[in-house]
Amino acid sequence: MFARNSFFFSAVLLVLVGTAYATENDPKKPFLGKWKTADGKKYVEFFPGDTCIKGFLNSGRWETTKYKFNVYHDGKDAMCGESGMFSRKAPDKLILDYGMGGDSITYHRVKSSKKN
Repeated sequence: MFARNSFFFSAVLLVLVGTAYATENDPKKPFLGKWKTADGKKYVEFFPGDTCIKGFLNSGRWETTKYKFNVYHDGKDAMCGESGMFSRKAPDKLILDYGMGGDSITYHRVKSSKKN
């Protein structure tokens, strides 16, 4: 009886420690949240898991598209959509770069308006 309970306790502890380690060391974590351009006409939002949304203002209405969220280069870059790579330049600054074509776009983290 003791051996079975000890095994169960060890298994539960291993799962809890593994979950905490994965959460703390999640390469997606620095990207999570909402980011907007300085003019407020474009945004991207990264969610836990593998989902992100890109949006832009079109004649006063938000056009949004849901994509898959992936992280590359040891957590330094992320993709949301078919083209362009978001690179972290500071804790509250992302640069969307399309590589050899087009201008890069700077996004800033949207501060949470929650009050404690």
